[in-house]
Amino acid sequence: MQIEQLKLALIEWILETQSRQLLDALWEWKAAQKAERERRFFALCGSWQSDQTGDELAQEIYNARNDQPRDIIL
Repeated sequence: MQIEQLKLALIEWILETQSRQLLDALWEWKAAQKAERERRFFALCGSWQSDQTGDELAQEIYNARNDQPRDIIL
């Protein structure tokens, strides 16, 4: 079977199976999956409990930096 015949058969199948309802259901399912993945991702990142304020944490990170000049021979 050639590609064009397969495409035509697929189009006919979609039209025969109440395509609008089927496609709407598929899109809703796909959107629900994406929303669930996003919800799980955002539940894992971005915050934690700490006694430090954001400014204190930023200062601690800044103070921990090691950016002294290095002797590099080129």
